[in-house]
Amino acid sequence: MTLPRKETRFLLIALVALLLLPFATMLLGDRAWLLSLSVGSYCLLYMINAQALNVQVGMTGLLNLGPIAFVGLGAYTGALMLTAGDNALIGFYAGFVPELSGHLRWVLFFLDPNFLAYLTVIPVAIVLSMLLSLLLGLPTLKLSGDYFAIVTLGFAQIFYLVVKNEAWLTKGSAGVTDVPALFSFCTGPNRIEFFSHTAHYFFGVAVLAVCLYVVVRLRDSYLGRGLLAVRDNELAAQSNGVNVAKYRMLSFMVFSALAALGGVAMLARAKFVSPNDLNFMESILFLCCVVLGGMGSVRGVLLGGIALGALGEVMRIGLPVVSETIGYEIPAQVRYVLFGMILILVMRYRPNGILPVAAEEHAGGLEKLGAHRDAEPTFFKLGTKG
Repeated sequence: MTLPRKETRFLLIALVALLLLPFATMLLGDRAWLLSLSVGSYCLLYMINAQALNVQVGMTGLLNLGPIAFVGLGAYTGALMLTAGDNALIGFYAGFVPELSGHLRWVLFFLDPNFLAYLTVIPVAIVLSMLLSLLLGLPTLKLSGDYFAIVTLGFAQIFYLVVKNEAWLTKGSAGVTDVPALFSFCTGPNRIEFFSHTAHYFFGVAVLAVCLYVVVRLRDSYLGRGLLAVRDNELAAQSNGVNVAKYRMLSFMVFSALAALGGVAMLARAKFVSPNDLNFMESILFLCCVVLGGMGSVRGVLLGGIALGALGEVMRIGLPVVSETIGYEIPAQVRYVLFGMILILVMRYRPNGILPVAAEEHAGGLEKLGAHRDAEPTFFKLGTKG
């Protein structure tokens, strides 16, 4: 089953719009441009991590309350590798990559030592995250419902305490600082000003594109239909030969890999990571993006990430200005109240989310799929016909 044309257009238009955002907002002046980049990059993190969580919550029906732990694992893996030995990883690539100057620095960005170091970090972060999900999943995936949610919540708290207290490895409460920029031409006196503000943003768009591609291709394969069967009715799926434990583990590992990618994207944006970034409320907000957009809907979760990400960042920036104007300090936690009100309204008037999952995105109409229902998932062929 290939991507429906309508969904293909939606996702491509969304990615193109995100790519053009930095260029379009430059016309509004420096202040508006920087504000739009801040909000846009924050939305990208929410969209990436919400899509990762959608694999487990929306497609498999497993309530995970600890996604921030896997995001943090990706971020900390990248930060520690990039700063180890006075940036030895970057120095390794700088030793044999030709030194570029002028416009060649950004035209041949894939030869930049910093970027090559980040590319090296990504597979390590993904493998570590998948191994951790395997270790956590093997003894716990027989649990379901609230029990599994409590396990993931407990794991997130354990991960937070380890990161905070094991200072010999994670630098403790101070966090890992001085993480190199995504590209060498984004820092220093000879930096390219435009890319110093936008490099992490374009990297986030690329990571989001990868996440969308993997999630959609997985969903449209026989593996994805197995996940949906487990979500809809475990007993019926098992009676029809579906290995429930296998599909649960599959969803957990795919989620953890994409969450680790989100962690590296977060690191590229902030160039810093600390235990404060592993706030439990972030896990809840990722879950809210899934519920708000529509569980299992790729397009809906994308919109949910944009809505909550933009609202949260705008309020974070705008609340201090409003407080100064009215002469009364509005606590930052007010935005969580607003998030709650939005969710209540959505659950009241749109219980299936802003953009509920469409029939063509799931296993409806299997009789039209022919032999493909038994085919292996194809991750390297993007179709355009429904």
